[in-house]
This record gives sequence, C-alpha cells and structure tokens, in this order.
Amino acid sequence: MASEALNETTIDRVERLRVRRAFLFVAKGYAERRRSVVVQARPRLSLQVDSVTNPPSQNNINTPVNKLISPKIAGAGFTATKKIGGAVVRNRAKRRLREASSQLMYKHALADVDYVFIARRDTATRQWDGLLDDVESALLSLRQKILSGDPPDPKPNRYGNQRNKKR
Repeated sequence: MASEALNETTIDRVERLRVRRAFLFVAKGYAERRRSVVVQARPRLSLQVDSVTNPPSQNNINTPVNKLISPKIAGAGFTATKKIGGAVVRNRAKRRLREASSQLMYKHALADVDYVFIARRDTATRQWDGLLDDVESALLSLRQKILSGDPPDPKPNRYGNQRNKKR
C-alpha cells in the first residue's frame, strides 16, 4: 500500500522554471536550508479552464504557471545571488545544483510540485558527496512536509516581521 502511494508521487519528467512569477510562487511555500543549498518547494495549482479562452492574470502571483499540469511532472528552478561571488562562481554553483538535482529529483521529488534550488557560498566549493547529501536530505524533508499536509511556515519580510500579520 505504501509502495502504491509512492508510485503515484514519483515523477516522469522535470520542467525548468524560467519566469520570475514561478520563482515567487514557490518562495511562498516550504523551505529547507542546508549548509550548501536552500531548497524551496510548493505544490502546483491545476487550472481546469483553457488559458486561451480565460487567460490567467499577469499581476496575480498565485496564478498557476502552466495551463494544464500533468500529475507526473515536477518543476525545477536554480538561482544564485551575487552574495556568493562573481559570475564564474555563480555559474559553477548553478551547474552543480542542476547536476545534483538531475541525479536526485527522479528518486525523491514529488509529482505536481515545483522546486527552487538556491545556491549558498559553499555550493561551488563543497565536496560533491556533501552537496549530494545536502540536496537529498532537503528533498526528503520537503517531501515529508508536503505529504503531511501542514501549511508552510510564514516567511519573515525583509524587516524581520512575519507576513500576513494582522494589525
């Protein structure tokens, strides 16, 4: 019975997240931080209408990214800020994250969930096995959080206050 549930959540294909709206959508979901990587995840929203006849709003951040989403697809996006170094360091960090995720997502990612991998300072220089361990443990923790159905923790804004705080 557990293997049936596992088979329903495994993925067939990984799509790249490329637009800012998708990254912002995932940022409002779950997050796991490790020494060399931060992994964010959020279940996708499925639209039951055709986006040609009823296009989603460009300004609404909660608008689903894809018009109809296959249940066997996961999304993956990669980012590195200038805090971790120059262009060479950022590109190396993102290349390493792409390779690590390609090795681990088919095994540990959930279907119909988007993931964003954020590079940290150690991403470009950490031993390969350590980086794989960090990504794998983050994916497993996110998997448990999503399957448990608990809502994500509210994220602090840049001033340290909690979002959605009633005044």
